[in-house]
Amino acid sequence: MLKDKKSLREEFKNKRQALSETSRTRASQALLKQVIIQPWYQNAQKFALYLANCEEISTTPLIESLWSAQKRVYLPQITKDDTLLFAEYTTHTTLISNRFGIDEPSAGSPLCALEELEVIFLPLVAFDKKGNRLGMGAGFYDKTLAALKKPPLLLGLAYECQRGDSLPHDVWDVCLDGVVTERHFYSFI
Repeated sequence: MLKDKKSLREEFKNKRQALSETSRTRASQALLKQVIIQPWYQNAQKFALYLANCEEISTTPLIESLWSAQKRVYLPQITKDDTLLFAEYTTHTTLISNRFGIDEPSAGSPLCALEELEVIFLPLVAFDKKGNRLGMGAGFYDKTLAALKKPPLLLGLAYECQRGDSLPHDVWDVCLDGVVTERHFYSFI
């Protein structure tokens, strides 16, 4: 029998928190190596990411790599209706702390229409072999992506220890096209 989402979140967050700082740093560098060899990395120009929070795998090396490659980076801004807008993130962007204490671009930062993004990297607590994603539970990405007829490439970023066998999946949960860890790129399409 599948565990419920709440207990699975705790289990996988504990696995993530158990990693040493050295392991986390090595993993974020190894993840970058997995990403930059992918054709979708080389071909796309507009990427949505997030700033790592709560022991998530660091996105800083990936963001810096995208900037170095002259690609455009966008970060989520949480709206009042709990959906996401994606604002451009450069070395000059002013960041503010949102209601959850997570940094996001300040109001007035240039936005990118969801349909124009080519790759969206999503945070996650756990993933499985079918592309199911267990997030933090607020549903921001699910609500935002639900209206799109053809979403961009949706990729999770995770440590290998966040991979589960089978996760519960609700009808409103958006599935991933792939997940990148420090060891592999898992493609689900």
